[in-house]
Amino acid sequence: MIPSEYETQLHHRILLVERSRLAAEALIFALDSDPTLDAVGYALGPCEALELATSLSPDSVLVGELPSQPEVVQAIHARFPRMRLIVLRERLVPIEVNELYAAGAAEVLETSCSADELLHAIAAARRRQLVFERGERRRLAGLRLVHRGAQSA
Repeated sequence: MIPSEYETQLHHRILLVERSRLAAEALIFALDSDPTLDAVGYALGPCEALELATSLSPDSVLVGELPSQPEVVQAIHARFPRMRLIVLRERLVPIEVNELYAAGAAEVLETSCSADELLHAIAAARRRQLVFERGERRRLAGLRLVHRGAQSA
């Protein structure tokens, strides 16, 4: 049975990227507390993250502490611009946070944040994505109407 659009919107699919299996499993445990979130898998490095993002098509990617974190964020964002990237950092250094936002991060949080703060950040990114998609559908519908009007003239 194919899920309806409504059911698909209820479940937000998340891919985790972490260098530690233990940290990834702890994050999955935290995400399991929200029934609308689906942790679809985790990657232990950038190459695996790109492969899993391609095969699993998550709505969001939660990127933990990795070497070359901004490059990983940029690579995922370049290939999958609609995926929301939520990044965890040990310390929020303003210049590094700005670099992550410039690379495509939707949210940047400290690794010491609570599970509630993480869930709130995911929900906020999800709301922004739904608003963007609705606006995009309206814009495309408007373009189709303009195009149809031009054809009938």
